[in-house]
Amino acid sequence: MDEFFRTKRSWSKVKDKIVSDYVDCYLKTVHNLQRPILIVDGFAGPGRFGDDTDSSPLIICNAISKLSKGRVAMRCLFADAHPGHRAASVRTAPLIAEASSRQVGDAHDVRSGPQSLSLLVD
Repeated sequence: MDEFFRTKRSWSKVKDKIVSDYVDCYLKTVHNLQRPILIVDGFAGPGRFGDDTDSSPLIICNAISKLSKGRVAMRCLFADAHPGHRAASVRTAPLIAEASSRQVGDAHDVRSGPQSLSLLVD
């Protein structure tokens, strides 16, 4: 893990608060449309900071878990150009799957490719 993700700094806390607030409101709104939802995080990072605080993939999955079970299909695509971040996100995948499946449904598909981690939740 590179130095940037060793501990969550103040600017990352602000960014993650914005992501959390936005995704929570967004999901509540579009969830009512009863159509599949795709959330893309193009700068996902490793999923968790070195100090065990969540980064955007887990924040997004925790927001998904707050919704009612099985009402709409949701898919998240977590990508990062940095190979070390992608490798760390693959190690974080079980945490992401657990966070997403808590109340929404079972994680049916967790895949990792050379540049992304994709999670499908019904």
